[in-house]
Amino acid sequence: MVFDFFQPLDADFFEFVQGLSSQTLGKKVVFHSETDFPNIEKASIAIIGVLESRGLGEGNYETDLTYIRQEFYSLFPGNWEAQIVDLGNIAPGNSLEDTYYVLKNAVAHLIKNKVIPVVIGGSQDLTYAMYRAYDQLEQMVNVVSVDSKFDFAKENGLPAASFLSSMIVEEPNNLFNYSNIFPICDYVFIVAYIHLKLHLFNISLYFLQLFLFIKKKIKFNYRKTVR
Repeated sequence: MVFDFFQPLDADFFEFVQGLSSQTLGKKVVFHSETDFPNIEKASIAIIGVLESRGLGEGNYETDLTYIRQEFYSLFPGNWEAQIVDLGNIAPGNSLEDTYYVLKNAVAHLIKNKVIPVVIGGSQDLTYAMYRAYDQLEQMVNVVSVDSKFDFAKENGLPAASFLSSMIVEEPNNLFNYSNIFPICDYVFIVAYIHLKLHLFNISLYFLQLFLFIKKKIKFNYRKTVR
């Protein structure tokens, strides 16, 4: 099955969720635990954690998504009925390509079932794996990236610094349009999600709210400094 390689969330995380207010998002989400896996057919949005960072090259790059999950699920939901599920984490495979394979198939399966995947964690080259999910969907895709640079590189470049080259050059070519937004500061929080009808990568509602809040704080502090 597509989700056989997904790891459930640990007991410490569920202990944190138990301590949340009943009105928070964490009390509305269905999580992948040791005993239960969320029902994809009832979901509108699926969160996937990826603990893969070998695309950054040599070094010990550990990916821990506990903090971002705690902050995210401590927020309060809006006036909408979309069912969110958290499918847990994809652990690094024996090779980087193994991780790509699992992520690619998971994203393709979710989109086919009209579920919006939200992928968190990992290095930037995971964008390539998500893009390759469209090989199975046989449709073109527009990609929007928020980055301080274009991730082109020469042959044998690091995957995280050259994934855009692979997207453009390698077949099949599903890329219809690519746009890059250059961040104005280092405090940009973005999660790409794939919209089934528009074929666009968009900003998740909650992370957009978080970004606008931080942007407002930055402007406020800047004005205080200027004065």
